[in-house]
Amino acid sequence: VVLIMLIGNLILVVILVIVIILTILVIVVILILMVILVILVIVIILTILSFVVILVLLVSFFLVITFITVLIQVLSVVMVVVIRVHRFINIVMIYRLLIFIFILNWSTQYHR
Repeated sequence: VVLIMLIGNLILVVILVIVIILTILVIVVILILMVILVILVIVIILTILSFVVILVLLVSFFLVITFITVLIQVLSVVMVVVIRVHRFINIVMIYRLLIFIFILNWSTQYHR
């Protein structure tokens, strides 16, 4: 009877030890899986962020390039227009100056 109880106790102890080892193994495996998942999520987030940053940089670069080209085009057009209109503006400015001087003279004479 004692032997049967001892053998039963030993079997119970062995089963308990096996269960404890299995639970520890399962917990370790779950922890390792969680760590791997976290690392994967971090890597995925970092890659997405890097893609977004690269896209933003490219878009900004293209925007700056287009802005500079548009500015150069606008400036060239403005220069051409100014060169074209310059003579006309010169004539008009000379007339305005003459009229202004004439009015000033006339007003000063009138006030005298």
